[in-house]
Amino acid sequence: MPYITVVLNQKGGIGKSTLVVQLASVYAEILANGDTEEPSVMVVSIDPQGTSIEWAEQIERHGRKVPFKVLDASGNLDNLKRLRRAKADIVLVDTPGFLPLNKDKESIDPLGDGSVGDALRAILDVADDVIVPLEPDSPGFTPTKVTIEKVIQPRGLPYGIVITNWDARDGRADLESTQSMIRKRGWNLYNTVVRHFRLHARALGEGLVCTQYPSNHTATKAKQDFYALGFEHQLRRKQHQATETV
Repeated sequence: MPYITVVLNQKGGIGKSTLVVQLASVYAEILANGDTEEPSVMVVSIDPQGTSIEWAEQIERHGRKVPFKVLDASGNLDNLKRLRRAKADIVLVDTPGFLPLNKDKESIDPLGDGSVGDALRAILDVADDVIVPLEPDSPGFTPTKVTIEKVIQPRGLPYGIVITNWDARDGRADLESTQSMIRKRGWNLYNTVVRHFRLHARALGEGLVCTQYPSNHTATKAKQDFYALGFEHQLRRKQHQATETV
């Protein structure tokens, strides 16, 4: 049975697709069973924009092998409901750059009507946990609060915030301020911070994932964060499963 992680935030342009694709590539390498076997990692897109799907197409266009399975489920609720039977160990779900939230404060379900809301409900119903990306920048705080307190916590789903796109050249003030804000609110925070590298920004256009980066010092540092995130995610997975069996 696959372990299903949804990458979710109400705010668009915050790195959801990058987290999904790069983390999937790391998992594919860690879980590799030889070139003859099918990938044991699946990327599922319910994003109408389809960035992760485009990324996989770009990898192939540049003559490289996509290291994970790809499923475009943006218009197919049945595929989402069947994910529990998917032939994969890890499933990572890329979500839209917006949440169609219901503005009716009395509504039990904050997700709005329409195909996007239906897809989000369907995937959250089968999810094991959620990763919430957040850049160390104030415009993302309110959407993150809405995502956690209105969508994730009411469903009782385990989650963790991953701070992304932190540029070390800017110093640690914004990073530490963001970490402090998260802890004060009692939100769950990953220790791993995904740093800003131009390699990541160019990866989609060049049809690359981090495990295919060139062998040099900068590339090693750039992909190191995703390996760290993968190992921390697995540790959290084991902790969640241990809690469920108690």
